[in-house]
Amino acid sequence: MTTGSTRAVAAPVSGIVIGIENYKVSVVVVRKLPSWAKKGTSVRFLDVKSYIVGVSADTVLIASMNAYETDVGGVVTFKRWRAGAAGC
Repeated sequence: MTTGSTRAVAAPVSGIVIGIENYKVSVVVVRKLPSWAKKGTSVRFLDVKSYIVGVSADTVLIASMNAYETDVGGVVTFKRWRAGAAGC
């Protein structure tokens, strides 16, 4: 028997960086975009809180202060940010 609440945790999303400009990273997602991947959603990207600022059929544009820590052609992962995700 478990105690406490159980919540579904969204699986991380992987993709390939196709562009970096003005602290925004364009990522082509390999699989289907999850339903939570919408403009304005907070995500954990390169270990910092970032935001989805654009979504198309298979591409996500993420605004991140760590955008330049990745390279075009590199594989990156992001996941939905949740309250309390950044431990003390």
